Amino acid sequence: MQQLDLHPDLKAAGDEVILRYLNMIADGTSPKMAEMLALQQPPGIGITNAVYISDQNRHGRSILDRHNGDVRATERLRKGLAAKGYQLKSDDHYIPTAANGFADPGAIVNQHQTFSELEKRVAKRQEDAKERTPPKSVRLNPKIAERIRQQQIKSNPDAAHIPRKKAISDIIEKHGANAPKEN
Repeated sequence: MQQLDLHPDLKAAGDEVILRYLNMIADGTSPKMAEMLALQQPPGIGITNAVYISDQNRHGRSILDRHNGDVRATERLRKGLAAKGYQLKSDDHYIPTAANGFADPGAIVNQHQTFSELEKRVAKRQEDAKERTPPKSVRLNPKIAERIRQQQIKSNPDAAHIPRKKAISDIIEKHGANAPKEN
């Protein structure tokens, strides 16, 4: 009889999960799919630097290929990175979703700047964002205040006789960030 090499999570899950796994395999389900369904969790991606770089290479091996041959977009990125002190190389992988603004050198992944370093930079950026406190008061946009004033005039035509500056300041006082909260 063949010995099954069970995933450690399957072994730890108990007999009922292993039985469900074995029944699915007996019904013709592939072992990886049966494992995923029995554990009721998606498979781990297990990304390493080599796997990540090879996955990025499916878009092309050069930065120009990854910009679909758009020389202007590649040149714009090169100039933006150069302004920030980074020399773009042809085998660099620029990950715009990990960038902190356009042409962020921290969003470059290559053989020297690895995926794990990118993960660390993104995690640090998230921590920094959590530490930042929002401003204590934000003024109500005058366009919004004017829109509220127009709604008040529409519902009560006598409100048109109130001077505009006073009406706007009253609206900001009532609806602005420093307005007392109504319960």
